[in-house]
Amino acid sequence: MLELMGIEDPELEADTEWLLETILPDGMGVNLGGQPSQNVGISFANRIDTLVKTVEGQRFYGRYSDDFYCIHESREYLVELREKISGEASKIGLTVHPNKTYISKLSTPFRHLQIKYRMTETGKIIRQIHPKAVTRERRRLKAYKHLHEAGRISQEDIENAFKGWLSDNYTVMSARQIGNLIDLYEELFKRRIKWKKSKLNYLMAKRSRISP
Repeated sequence: MLELMGIEDPELEADTEWLLETILPDGMGVNLGGQPSQNVGISFANRIDTLVKTVEGQRFYGRYSDDFYCIHESREYLVELREKISGEASKIGLTVHPNKTYISKLSTPFRHLQIKYRMTETGKIIRQIHPKAVTRERRRLKAYKHLHEAGRISQEDIENAFKGWLSDNYTVMSARQIGNLIDLYEELFKRRIKWKKSKLNYLMAKRSRISP
């Protein structure tokens, strides 16, 4: 594995082996959530980045963990590039899912990292959150409610988690989606969220049904 990752320095190799043995105790995969696992997920596919960016010289390429994209004017070239990426991935034990890796025009709506992208006739890019992401957050709030009643999580932690999620996603949500989530939170926990002075405060505080 270390040879495939391009590690040749003896000291770095020893440190890497220790790290892999620590976070990959069964040799099958990394535990989700931990920062070392995130680092491994980002760095492990570095050979694919090198192939596309350096060998192929593609400027409009990007990757986040195991999700990547590449923009090119030729569909035929992208078909060839997809095959090259699949071959490079197989060398390090990864598989490019054929049903999840597709080629489409930029003028056709597509989804990347749970965000739907759509280009208008004027070239403006419209971004919309995937409805499943909103559904998951609704279910998470209901789970928080049960955990809070059981004394396993504080109201402050719940509120901070919800505000953090909303702060990350509100720019790709509709006003109705935002309002419905705020309403659900206040219905579940019988309290109004305390927003700092920001655009979020303007957009959301006025939608509260419960008096401060």
